[in-house]
Amino acid sequence: MGKTTFQISILLLLFLSFPIDGEAQEQLSPNSAKECAICHFNWIDEFYREGRHTFLADFPKDKMAANEMMCYSCHDGSVADSRFKVWETNRHKPGLKPSDKVRIPSFFPLAKDGSVQCYTCHSAHGVDTRPGIEATIFLRTSNKDSAMCRGCHVGKDLGSKKGMHPVDVTSLDVPEGIFKAGGKTGSKKNQIICQTCHTPHGSTSDKFLIIPNSGKGITTSALCETCHTVRPDIKEKSSMREHSHPMDIALIAEAKLPERWENGEVPYLSEDGSINCRTCHSPHNGVSNSHLLVQRNEKGSLCVTCHT
Repeated sequence: MGKTTFQISILLLLFLSFPIDGEAQEQLSPNSAKECAICHFNWIDEFYREGRHTFLADFPKDKMAANEMMCYSCHDGSVADSRFKVWETNRHKPGLKPSDKVRIPSFFPLAKDGSVQCYTCHSAHGVDTRPGIEATIFLRTSNKDSAMCRGCHVGKDLGSKKGMHPVDVTSLDVPEGIFKAGGKTGSKKNQIICQTCHTPHGSTSDKFLIIPNSGKGITTSALCETCHTVRPDIKEKSSMREHSHPMDIALIAEAKLPERWENGEVPYLSEDGSINCRTCHSPHNGVSNSHLLVQRNEKGSLCVTCHT
């Protein structure tokens, strides 16, 4: 050991042997709550005295943790830039009260006024932070195979026999266009789940679809056609199904659509008046055992609505 190294070692031992005064000890062991103060600044004693404000900060009337603007204060680009996907596009909006069509499990907390907030689905504490957190994004529970979606939106996964688009099926290859648009499959190959067609953040559709399927300016059922093509029966071997109804064409003059179909929906036409998949089919509100049709087609009754 060199002379200089030996001298440094002796000085270090002498330094460590002396007691550290209170001020120095505080500097070496800072209050860990100051780290929490990034979000929970009302936890810092220096900011408040006996529940009253100081010159450092006003005492908050409401709890500040986990509200939308607190999340945005970091996701505005200062830590992570989620502005476009989360705040500037259609999303699962906070501040809205759930309708009677959904059921909110007890482990998804709502605000005092009963509205959904960011913290209803997300939590910065008490969630799994092992490798793979990028897949959970601080979710309150596992969303494997869209389990969180199904926890609230009950009865939407009953399959085509109940008039709903089937989920958990793996019979068709999911096209690359679905993945490019942000769609996801389940734990099995080609397993259709809620998030194959819907996304809670980053949609341009009011139904949170990954590809707009209906609405203002929409002339084709683009999402349906991504998987089923414009002519979904073209691959069928049966001569009885070698032709599909033409899509994206104008409604014929003889057609007289009802005010509402049997399933209660208003007949849908594209903005330019053309028909598409959504004119005759409903992905979540079809008539039972009728291939998601908006109305039963007994003896061609749906066909003759247009083809009199």
